[in-house]
Amino acid sequence: MKSILLVLTLFFSQLAAAQAPPILGRIITDFGTIGFKLNMTKPATVENFVQLAKGEKKYIDIDGKKGTKPYYNGQIFYRAHPDLGIFTGCPYGTGRGFPGYMFPEEYPQDSKFDRPGLMAMAKPKGSNQVGSQFFITTKAMPYLTGRYVVFGEVTSGLDVVERIARTPIDATMKPKKEVHVKTIEFD
Repeated sequence: MKSILLVLTLFFSQLAAAQAPPILGRIITDFGTIGFKLNMTKPATVENFVQLAKGEKKYIDIDGKKGTKPYYNGQIFYRAHPDLGIFTGCPYGTGRGFPGYMFPEEYPQDSKFDRPGLMAMAKPKGSNQVGSQFFITTKAMPYLTGRYVVFGEVTSGLDVVERIARTPIDATMKPKKEVHVKTIEFD
């Protein structure tokens, strides 16, 4: 009986979230602005992203202290490649950091990587836990379908994503000249 109630609760919460208006915003970078809308069928992922971006969710900063400022402000794109996309959200700028917590990803099986400009949560290899790292695709990547959670998509500024992805990189795919997320704003 409990499992049936849990399934029904999840179903109706996802149905309500899917009917909610999308959240619109902008990622302001050193290379320009990337407009986006968030996928309301992923409510926990969207809530986490928005709260971190606004500084409303507590996190552990790189000094081991509780963070209180907007989490993404000043972070770098730690990976950039025209065939992979652009990655940010790691406090260390390496792809190995997280905000002091992780949570289960939401239903990646319905996330289709069928076009450029998709925003998805990054995660440690072999894990189903996410935290703060995300990436934006530069092309269709069907081999990622069902493996990562798409929680938003670019509505403007795909040229900015592509410029960041084409910046000169080192052997780890990190831009040789840092490219920052200045801030993330919401409408």
